[in-house]
Amino acid sequence: MSIDLRPYQSALVDNTRLSLAGGNRRVVAYLPTGGGKTRTAAAIICMALAKSRKVVFIANRKQLVLQTSAVLDGLCIKHGILQADNTRNLDARVLVASIDTVHLRGLPDDIGLIIIDECHSVAGSAKLKQIMFSRNLVPVIGLTATPFAAGMAVCFRQRCKTPGALRKPPQHGGDLASGGCSGEQEERRDPAAVRLSRAALQPRWRRQPRRGPAPRYSSKASTRTDRAQRSPHGAVE
Repeated sequence: MSIDLRPYQSALVDNTRLSLAGGNRRVVAYLPTGGGKTRTAAAIICMALAKSRKVVFIANRKQLVLQTSAVLDGLCIKHGILQADNTRNLDARVLVASIDTVHLRGLPDDIGLIIIDECHSVAGSAKLKQIMFSRNLVPVIGLTATPFAAGMAVCFRQRCKTPGALRKPPQHGGDLASGGCSGEQEERRDPAAVRLSRAALQPRWRRQPRRGPAPRYSSKASTRTDRAQRSPHGAVE
């Protein structure tokens, strides 16, 4: 089954396939908001099904589970749902799952591909990290519109993007598919890139530069001396 994609969506699928073929098992595929990430993911799902792989699509909210299920229904892709009381058809080759339910019930053993929606939340989600750690041999594709969240490079190997989404020339000697740097370079520079300075964590009023001289806190005697120095006579009575 083939799905009609726009040129930039097809380019994203091609870049993702090349990254996986190159040995990267943790890949981020990102498009701007409204770029059709779910439809692009459906095309990747069809390719995985053609290779007899079982796919699970994980979302972190109930609304996203229902939205993804509706898109797959519109494309005539048979699937099951693993989400609390809405669970059904778990024997399907494609599962749309909620992260909370997956954390409680687990995943089937024969999963061949994991797709994580809104993958920028992985860095702060112990549940998603646990899944990626326990299934470390299973390829994982993350979908997001904000791929530069702090800590993402620790969880994902490479970022894939569409050529039209590049606004600046590649830096650090990287290629277009990795967003300007390879997975190894991204991991090496990640601690410095995501580290927040102490000043950035302080409230705004603490970060404002001080205007004027610092206030003076002195005793009563020193205050009298200051007044005398400011008087026209210049002496203390």
